[in-house]
Amino acid sequence: MRRFLYISFTSEQSFTGGLQCSHRNLQSIEELFGKEYVDSYIIRPYQNRNFLSTKIKRIYDIFQGYMGGLQKEKENEILRKIAKSHYTDVFIDSSLLGLLSKKIKKIFPNIRIYTFFHNIEYNFVKASVIVNRDYLRYYWLPLARINEKSACKYSDKVIVLNERDAAELQIKYKRMSDACIPITFKSNYVIASCEKKQLVDNVHKQALFVGSYFYGNVEGLKWFCKEVLPYVDLRLTIVGAGMSQLKSDVNENEKLIILSDVPDLTPYYEKADFMILPILSGGGMKVKTAEALMYGKYILATMEALTGYNVNSSIAIQCDSADEFICAIKNLSLKYKYNEYSRKLFDEKYSFDVSLKLFELIFNTK
Repeated sequence: MRRFLYISFTSEQSFTGGLQCSHRNLQSIEELFGKEYVDSYIIRPYQNRNFLSTKIKRIYDIFQGYMGGLQKEKENEILRKIAKSHYTDVFIDSSLLGLLSKKIKKIFPNIRIYTFFHNIEYNFVKASVIVNRDYLRYYWLPLARINEKSACKYSDKVIVLNERDAAELQIKYKRMSDACIPITFKSNYVIASCEKKQLVDNVHKQALFVGSYFYGNVEGLKWFCKEVLPYVDLRLTIVGAGMSQLKSDVNENEKLIILSDVPDLTPYYEKADFMILPILSGGGMKVKTAEALMYGKYILATMEALTGYNVNSSIAIQCDSADEFICAIKNLSLKYKYNEYSRKLFDEKYSFDVSLKLFELIFNTK
């Protein structure tokens, strides 16, 4: 009987898209092998970060090459756990833990190691440093490269989200991915028949953006609110964890409402005529895009927000400049707020059952 150890790390942020994908990964392993045969080890962030002792410790860990909150004592704890429980498989939910995969494989060479690449993290970290102008964290780049290189070398199977990341993995690390498993999740939305026939007001259009206060979202929203929103007849609602902080960068007005940490997103999705996803940088796949499909919404989005998604003009319009967004919004003529083609694509390509079959295939392939 196979026994899995699932290893991931969490951050101090709210339930972000990356954490949703991590949760999906764990759920999939538990579904396939049974919860009683799957253990988890979650690496938590540093505590008391302002303490001098913590700062010294972090510097030490940086020189060891650790990322994601991993520390020597946590690494040793994981190794003891593996030795005690006799796991057959280890699923590492981030390529930033590549040095851990190296240590596990050297001590336990017969264990099968699976590493899930949420992004090509080197590129993702580089974009984060540049966009945030956080050049003091430039040291993240060599750390990300070292860990991803180790993840590629010491993992038995490497999983990516899409073909773009698969191609980049091969270019940067000379490693072929073993599977592409896109963003998916279990649908928690069943629309009532009466809601399907809600008409769009094409004169005073209502758009929605859903996402947390995160550099990729903030960058795109600031750009959209400056370069697009003033030039179209559009009411935009922005909803997401920590989004109240955006009010210091973008002023609310009659065209813009910003809401933070709402208890239920469903009413906002149902009210919206379509989604606006102006994501300018990042990597992997955007969970917000799959969520918009689940709710049956038409989408106007950049190439970055649509990467990995098999959409057509009945589901989305790609806009990569202010003029393209302005033109698309002015000329968009939808009949209903609910777009059945979007939901159909979600059910066929981005639902939990679809990815579960892909996980089953990769776990059962030698």
